[in-house]
Amino acid sequence: VQKSDSQLLINIIRTLIKLKKYDEAITYCDKLFDSNNNKFDALLYKGHSLYFQEKYDEAISCYRECEKQNCDDEDKIAYLANILLCIFSQEKYDDAITYFENIPNEFHDGFMFELLGDCYYKKGKYETALENYLVSVRRGRDPNLFRIAFCYLEMNIPELSKLYYQKYIEKNPISGIAINNYALVLAKLKEYDESLRQHDRAILIEKTSSRLQDKAATLHELERYGEEISCLIEAIKIDPKDSDSHSNLANAYYCNGENQKSLDALKTAMEISPKDPYNYQKQGHRSEEHT
Repeated sequence: VQKSDSQLLINIIRTLIKLKKYDEAITYCDKLFDSNNNKFDALLYKGHSLYFQEKYDEAISCYRECEKQNCDDEDKIAYLANILLCIFSQEKYDDAITYFENIPNEFHDGFMFELLGDCYYKKGKYETALENYLVSVRRGRDPNLFRIAFCYLEMNIPELSKLYYQKYIEKNPISGIAINNYALVLAKLKEYDESLRQHDRAILIEKTSSRLQDKAATLHELERYGEEISCLIEAIKIDPKDSDSHSNLANAYYCNGENQKSLDALKTAMEISPKDPYNYQKQGHRSEEHT
């Protein structure tokens, strides 16, 4: 196979992968491998095809075979990064972190640091995740605006969280999750009117029980208990088995001076989630007040 034929096979393989015809792509990868002209690309693209079929262990085997071929540093970074991606995709976050740490520093690139950030993000270690996201940006990656914003939110740095959510929403104006989180950040900053506007915007995109509960929490901060109650009743219509909605409704009724309704809502919460000690604590408090 001539070099021009080899490039033609690579172009066919790339096209088939884009068309999600992975088995066919693998057939052409094997042809390319058998040509003895470009074994590295044959193994790399076969690994990609297997990865997209979620055959992660087989993909890793292909990527590891790449190491036996003659390749430059850029190619080496490519297969190392893809091995890391396969480990991450199996939700083996600790294994992925260990694998990254064993890669020589000179082969670390922005994509790998972003993946490392994702590992810590999934483990709930948001400060470490953020550190790696920011390194990935310094290494030339576009910032993962949503996750950076979320990390700042979890780290209770709402000013920076607000900034990154604004940037993300500017590029993704119908992301209900981002808009809802942005509303939560605004509430933390006591920008309540704008927070409520953003809650309504998120609910308009998709009305869910959790988004209605989040809006209700902001209304509670403003002591607008009647509106909070209406919001929570709507949330319960969507998900009547969510004990948190009933517990929050009990609290809203209590704050609004409707003690019997508060007690009834709390009893419903306890029936749904009888092992929740928080409900029992509130039940004792409500019963005492109601008496």
